Amino acid sequence: MPQPPEKLQTTPPKLSELNTEQIRILVAESCGWTDVRIFFGTMQGEPRDFLEGSFNGMRGELPSYTTDLNAMLQAEEAGIYHDGWDSDLASDYLANLILQADTGKAHSATAPQRAKAYLLTRNLATA
Repeated sequence: MPQPPEKLQTTPPKLSELNTEQIRILVAESCGWTDVRIFFGTMQGEPRDFLEGSFNGMRGELPSYTTDLNAMLQAEEAGIYHDGWDSDLASDYLANLILQADTGKAHSATAPQRAKAYLLTRNLATA
């Protein structure tokens, strides 16, 4: 089973060395999910209360940030656009998104490409 990256790293891991589940975990933790682990065969954790319909103390399955555009939109709103769409962080994200997208166009980026751009922007991984 995939394991979360070590918590005490001083430098972020290289994006190319992360598997899909590790990317999912890093995005989830940056959105406030805690106690992330495999539970009854699914990746679960305790959500932060900004997620609709959730509250602390209740375990839930992590959003599938690497396959679900709706989940990535939640992550983008919480971790990128919280200071507005015209913030420096949002500009950095757009640049990373364009680099990750196969077409070079941000609007056509897939969920996995958005998750990778998110990690690069939030300095949770390096290129």
